[in-house]
Amino acid sequence: MAFKKEGIALIMIFIGAIITVTFIQSIANQTTLSTNTYSVRNATTTLCSTANCTTDVVGRELVGTGFIQNRTGIAVVRSVVLQNGIGSNGLLTVQYFLNDTAITQGYGGAVVNGTYTYNPDGYVSSTGGRSITNLIVIISALAILLWILVMLIRDGPLMDWIKGRL
Repeated sequence: MAFKKEGIALIMIFIGAIITVTFIQSIANQTTLSTNTYSVRNATTTLCSTANCTTDVVGRELVGTGFIQNRTGIAVVRSVVLQNGIGSNGLLTVQYFLNDTAITQGYGGAVVNGTYTYNPDGYVSSTGGRSITNLIVIISALAILLWILVMLIRDGPLMDWIKGRL
């Protein structure tokens, strides 16, 4: 009889651990995406070719100003600007904006390298929200520990040990 109880407890612990580890991995991945800021270094982009146009690039929200240079490494100043804007998909995105000066300087349709920092899609803006989001993984790990403890007490040898001590 004792082996049957211990076997059931071990099977329940195993099933619970597999399910929890699967969920914790996806939760941790999403938590990382939602709470970290990312950087792009020298990403090559072909600009649009008309004045006052925008070209969407990676990122939801620009952090800081960024740095743009042409293919020969010369900084592009004031004529091509990194900005936040509504992208072609209708969502907030990081964009290159070309003004009239950019076209006269020959940057219409040019290839440039950009370096900037951005917040990704799904980024949690609030500091408190990011803290709570990071706690989700810890709470999930505590949940599996509680599951194991409950299974050991309810159906396992820990209950027999507790009864023997009383």
